[in-house]
Amino acid sequence: MPITPFHVWIITYALSCAFFFTTPWLRGPVIGIALLHLVVFLWGIVNIRSQFFGKVFYCTATESKKTALTFDDGPDPNLTVDILDLLKRYEAKATFFVIGKRAEQYPDLVKQTFDAGHCIACHDLTHAYGANFRMTKALMRDIAAAQLITQRIIGVRPLLYRPPVGLMNPHVPLALMRLRMTCIGWNRRVGDAGNRRRKTLYDIPKLAKPGSVVLLHDCLPKPENKTVFLEQLELLLKALRKRGLKPVGVDELLDIRAYG
Repeated sequence: MPITPFHVWIITYALSCAFFFTTPWLRGPVIGIALLHLVVFLWGIVNIRSQFFGKVFYCTATESKKTALTFDDGPDPNLTVDILDLLKRYEAKATFFVIGKRAEQYPDLVKQTFDAGHCIACHDLTHAYGANFRMTKALMRDIAAAQLITQRIIGVRPLLYRPPVGLMNPHVPLALMRLRMTCIGWNRRVGDAGNRRRKTLYDIPKLAKPGSVVLLHDCLPKPENKTVFLEQLELLLKALRKRGLKPVGVDELLDIRAYG
């Protein structure tokens, strides 16, 4: 059962009452429990795999002969087309978590990706850094708007969602439940900060692991990183082929519905 704002309020209220109405010698333990609760709560926010707030899919059995490459923050005309060319060359399928406003800006690119057999999923409407502070209604409004934009382009409604920066809060599972969507995380990444950290891009080939959901990005905030990224992505595809691992959509890897 996901942790809801109501649960958080009840726990906070109970700890506040305990602090003010218990004897002084009990206040130390109460403060300790409150701090522990806060640490766990914050860990649930920043670690999507903790599933502290609700169910998140992020990998499958390690004996699987499949893996899922996922690309966030696109589409980007300066990079997405090159990624599609590489994936086609290696007969690989992937999942693209598109930002609603960017999909609206580059609809032909989203349609091209979909028509190539790749999975199209939702990465919110704008990818704002303050997105984690939205309440349930605001989340539903923005995600539904992103869904509608994408649906108008590809003809089906995406049901898979990844929160901006992978940050969770108590409202995300509630919004997704009401929208009948599924939250997707990851278990393999290189910490590239959206292709901004050039040094970490050289670790991309190490992500070739069975049953994994791999986090990559198809955006290019630093154009000078393009060559390195594409070279390392190709090395990853070669490593997957060498290990006999088939790159598939995250829906196929995790056996979940991608569209409604």
